[in-house]
Amino acid sequence: MNGRGRSPVGFVATAWLLATVTLVGCGTHGRAAANWKPPFLPITFSIDTDGSISVQASAEVVTPVGFFSVEGDASRALHPPNGSTFVILRHKVQGSLVDDVYRIKSDQEMIAEIDGRTTIRINSHDLFIDASGGTIHKLTISAEEAKQQSSPTPPPTTGPLTDHLTRAEHRAGWVESNACRFGSDGYHVGPDPVYSWADCKNDAITVGDGEISVTARLVHAQPPDTAEEGFGLTILRNGVNVSFNITRDGTWWDASFADPVGSDPVHNSAIHAGVGARNRLTLRVTGYLFTFLVNGVQVGQVDEKESLQESGGSAAGTVELVAHHDQEVVFSDLSRTDRAG
Repeated sequence: MNGRGRSPVGFVATAWLLATVTLVGCGTHGRAAANWKPPFLPITFSIDTDGSISVQASAEVVTPVGFFSVEGDASRALHPPNGSTFVILRHKVQGSLVDDVYRIKSDQEMIAEIDGRTTIRINSHDLFIDASGGTIHKLTISAEEAKQQSSPTPPPTTGPLTDHLTRAEHRAGWVESNACRFGSDGYHVGPDPVYSWADCKNDAITVGDGEISVTARLVHAQPPDTAEEGFGLTILRNGVNVSFNITRDGTWWDASFADPVGSDPVHNSAIHAGVGARNRLTLRVTGYLFTFLVNGVQVGQVDEKESLQESGGSAAGTVELVAHHDQEVVFSDLSRTDRAG
């Protein structure tokens, strides 16, 4: 997901980046494939014992973004441009922890393999790998194959919809992974040890002009750094994401394509604060206007007319349930109401 960083990006890149990063061209033979795949795949990142990173890929498609200090977690605030994926490698250079960030000019689903033994699916436009322990030496990224999908996604639905989001009663099409899983009490989103956010979606559940509502209960939050990170609802339309989130301390904030860093958190008494609290979250969509309600009270609104018109302005967007990577939130009783006219 995409556009939910909470702190300004502190860029500390120096000429040292140029000395530690090597891009090795691999040619463009992939363009001739019958089933199109980006010519840069597979991509291989190698981490040497001295902390230098080499990348085997086409320099046209994989580019270094920067070299970041770990202090303040600045790299996690980055948002990849449309059509891109960020790879963040945390490692040690001369005894200090640093994050190297690379941009892959593709947002298709990919598979990351760590030292040939651990496989991760990349489907949320960023991948964070902590190699600071010195046990990870090679990261290989290749194309996601359709046959790896456990079941086909149902076609998008229209009209009123309800989904209990429990293990016993849920609609087909929801992502199921370590960070997105069903329980007897609802759909558990997070924690996510790999990505900066847990993004769990169902491509068959979309919303045009109408409302989408869901109950969210925060069951775990790691203090003290994530009070302003939060959890909530996102609608993704034509690559433009609009995200409304609440936090455990009773604040809310929004992020969008036009403002990927997001607004400053604002306290609202309608939000039930604390771990264990339940809140009913609603996103109301009217054309390009997105309105956020918590427990029936309007708390925020954003107009995305300019961004959506530039991207093609599709009539409906996919709904995502999201949580910051070190939180766990149980979502339940999702409902959708379409608005005529």
